[in-house]
Amino acid sequence: MEKKIQSDIIKELFSKSTDVLIRPIQIKGPNNLTVHIFAVDGLVSSQVLDLTILKPLGIGTQVKECETEGELFQYLLNDGGGYHAFASEVSDYEEMVTCVLSGMLAVIFDGLNKAILYDIRTFDKRSISEPTEEGVLKGAKDSFVETLRTNTALIRRRIRSENLVIEQLRVGRMSKTDVALIYITDVADMKVVDHLRRQLQNIDIDNIAAGSFIEEFIVSNKSSLFPQTMYTQRPDRCSSNLTD
Repeated sequence: MEKKIQSDIIKELFSKSTDVLIRPIQIKGPNNLTVHIFAVDGLVSSQVLDLTILKPLGIGTQVKECETEGELFQYLLNDGGGYHAFASEVSDYEEMVTCVLSGMLAVIFDGLNKAILYDIRTFDKRSISEPTEEGVLKGAKDSFVETLRTNTALIRRRIRSENLVIEQLRVGRMSKTDVALIYITDVADMKVVDHLRRQLQNIDIDNIAAGSFIEEFIVSNKSSLFPQTMYTQRPDRCSSNLTD
């Protein structure tokens, strides 16, 4: 049976997890509407949460005038009720849970079986530094880090083309690791891109701990004496290969 987006279900599911925040927010108005905040402590920015979500819900005059959850949902999502630009609607339970566990925040509307997702992620990460394994005498000194969005930004900074596509996939039954499939539409062979996308989507493993796990599934000729994949720490090298 498909699960619906309900705060009671979320509370029961994460009842033993002290790092998961499930907090009711009562909006005083004609009908005293109640919504629930669902997030993971340590993955969201508390400062952004306070200023862009909790503050509008607490002091917004038009928020208090909403008589139904539908009106409130519409106001927060489309009519400027939330101060945060990266907001989206979600009605699928699995998608909502996955997004929240990856660092997003959900405002749950029980009466609608829907939620609004806010991308207010924050991660402790390494600063962008010089590559440790690929020294370069002439060229950029920055390297990839462990945060996917930082890495894709390093690629975007170098290839400012509308034909550059960054597809984000989730791999791993339990880890749901974010993987980026990056290509340039008028340069890459789209048959190869489609084949690689299917390979990634068909990976059946619990956890992706490193790139070598993915390599095992996408390399067909494992007995070859020649390398079938290339690893790099350098965004400039990656960008160069994309344009080639």
